[in-house]
Amino acid sequence: CVEGKDGKLSIVATDVNNSSSDDYVTEVGTTDKNFCMVFKIENLKLFAGDYDVEITSKGISKFSHTSINLQYFIATESDSTFGG
Repeated sequence: CVEGKDGKLSIVATDVNNSSSDDYVTEVGTTDKNFCMVFKIENLKLFAGDYDVEITSKGISKFSHTSINLQYFIATESDSTFGG
């Protein structure tokens, strides 16, 4: 998931269906919002490269390739949360 918590923006590799699973967390920035937007890994088959990512509270994300004119719109999973 992409998570906003305690002012930190992180990418978290986890099993959202198993609360006792280990998490791998990488901090990638800051945010003033609290959320956990869940993506299934099989939905993230993207062309190689760097991306700018925008995620809305409504559960849609936009991945824009930074070097070529390429965009993906990917929905988040229904168990995503956005607390504002």
